[in-house]
Order: sequence, then structure tokens, then C-alpha cells
Amino acid sequence: MSESDTVEQLKICDVDSHVLEPPDLWTARMSKKWGDNVPHIRRTGDRDTWFIGDLRLGTAVGGQAQAGWPEPYPASPLVYADADPGAWQAEPRLGWLDRHGIHSQVLYPNMIAFHTGAILSLEPRLRLEIIQTYNDFLSEFSSTAPDRLIPLANLPWWDIEASVAELERCHALGHKGLNFGWQFEKCGLPPLRSAEWEPLLKTVEEMGWPVNFHVAFNESFAEDQGVVAAGAAPVVDTLALTAASAGAFLSNARCISELILGRICERYPTLKFVSVESGIGYVPFLLDALDWQWNSLSTHRDHPEMLLPSEYFRRQIYATFWFDPHVGPPAELYPDNFMFETDYPHSTSLSPAPNIDIKGPRETIRDNLLHLPTDLVSKLVHGNAARVYNL
Repeated sequence: MSESDTVEQLKICDVDSHVLEPPDLWTARMSKKWGDNVPHIRRTGDRDTWFIGDLRLGTAVGGQAQAGWPEPYPASPLVYADADPGAWQAEPRLGWLDRHGIHSQVLYPNMIAFHTGAILSLEPRLRLEIIQTYNDFLSEFSSTAPDRLIPLANLPWWDIEASVAELERCHALGHKGLNFGWQFEKCGLPPLRSAEWEPLLKTVEEMGWPVNFHVAFNESFAEDQGVVAAGAAPVVDTLALTAASAGAFLSNARCISELILGRICERYPTLKFVSVESGIGYVPFLLDALDWQWNSLSTHRDHPEMLLPSEYFRRQIYATFWFDPHVGPPAELYPDNFMFETDYPHSTSLSPAPNIDIKGPRETIRDNLLHLPTDLVSKLVHGNAARVYNL
């Protein structure tokens, strides 16, 4: 951008943030007949902790709301009163956006996003009501500023017919996209490339919604439940935990490959797919590798009706970035396919805190993007998101 341009002039859409579910979200809205099987908060010692039945989900609510916390991870607020109120309340959330110069945010859940395996242990009717209650709450949360708070629907994905019905209900409620998984075979359902998912994916395509694949959605189907039940951190060493998180980011490379080589993009040519919280530095290499193998293995001769993998990506797949210091090269190759995020209020987010050297959103944009052409920066921080989410 030119010397006269500043980051303050940019209209920024943050395409990945999370809402810490309020402590009474389900207990205040759902029938008492379900008892403790609805997600609920228990004070265990000095901390507020989510439970479903007697299954403990994590160590403390603040483990997913470290924004502004003055100590580095794994330290976190232990009770709601100590967490950044913008993590779970709409008006303070808007205040956080204003302080950091962000116009709008796409909203993902916390507890029900990363503990999907626990919900599978419940009876189907209860599972459905938990999902519907969350979707209703998020619609109300977003209604505080519908042009700035962008809700995504969550589905009872174990039941495709019920999922289509919930899609249509959430569309009427004003949701703007779908938060979804791509490895349902982990819990005994057909893979996403299966024709059994067609009624759902076709409905999303007709709505013009994007399908969003957030890291860690699939990993929580079963593997983490013994760990969270014990209330222990998955990995004791913080550096190892950070490395494991990077591995989760890169797992979305397999998601992109599946969308293309599983012929999902081909079958749903106008459906938009978003790889969320995965970074973008690996994308050019991944697409170069897929294109090279496509040609070198003569796959293009066997499937002349198909495009190159990189052409499918360019047409309908998107990825998000936040801390990445080397945005320029991949963004210049795929200027219409990348979008900015903050991951607020997680420990990996662009959420400055006292005594911790983390840059905020505008500082990160200033340092990592402002050397790029003005029109490209505008696409990365707003234009692409406005197109994908129909803002």
C-alpha cells in the first residue's frame, strides 16, 4: 500500500472467532426432564467446568478464552467472571471489535465445536435439542448487530434428514454458513464424498452458503474423550502442545485434497468451501504437488472431464490466515482465495494481553500486509469474506 494508506482505513472482516457459551445456555432454555445430561457448568474446586452428565469437558471454561489474560498459556481464567466478557456477551464483543478496528466477525462455537464426541453419547432427541438450542442462542447473539456478528449453523450431522431441516431453519434465522466436518467415517458415518450427503450439500449449495471446516472438529469424535474426562491437559509440555496444534492446522491440507480428489468440488461446482484456522503458507505447495501428480500419473487422461486440482481450489476453496508473516507469496498466487482471521478469544488468537508479546489485529495487518498492493490487501481483509459470506 502507498505511504498515505494506513491500516485504520481498512474495513476488516475477521472470519474466525469463537463464542464461549454462556453458563446457562442450555440449562435455562431446555426442558428439566433431561437433567444433568444437558451441557452444564459445575464449580469444581476453584474453576467453572463444562460437563455432559458426569463427563468432564476440559479443565476450565477459560481454557478457550485466554484473550487479554496476563499470563501465557496454559494459564487461563478459571471462572466466567475472570474471562474477557466479549468472549461470551454480545455488547462487550462489539466493544472489543471497536477497540481493535474490526468491522465484523464470523462466529464459531467453543464447547460444542471441540467436544463433538461427547454429544454422540446422548440419545438422538437430546442431541438435536442441544444443537437447536445453540443455533437459537447464536441467532439472538448476532441480532445485536446483524451486519457485524455473522452466525454459522451447526447441525445434527448424524441424521442427514434432520440436518437438512435444521439448515432450512437456520437459514430463516439469518445464519450465513455452515460449520461442518469432513471425516465422519471416524464415527461410523459415510465419508463426505459419499452420495448419501448429497441432500445436505445440495441444500447448502442452493442457499449460497459456504461450508466451513474448522481445525479440530473431526479430532474430537472420540480420541480426546478419555483425556478430557480425566480433566488433564492432552500434552503436559507446552512446546509439544504447540507443535501438536501446528499439526492440526496442517490436517486441513488433507481436507482440501479430499474436496478436490474426492470429486466433491466437481459434483457441487458452485459450493464454497473454507479451510478455517489452518494458515495459507502450505497451500501453493499442496496445489503444486496435486497438479504435478495429476499430470505425471496421467490421471488427466483418465478423467478429461475434470479440472486441475489448483483450478478447483481457485474456483471454490478458501483458506484463512492470522499470524502468518509470509502472506504475500501465496496471496499473490491466489488473491481471491484467502481471508483474515483473529481466532479471538483463544490462546492462539491475535488478542494482546499485559506482559505477553502478542500483536493485535491491526498491528499484525500493518506488519504483515501493508507492503502488498492496496487492492490485494482489501481483498484479504474484507472483499473475499464479503463475497464468501454474502455480507
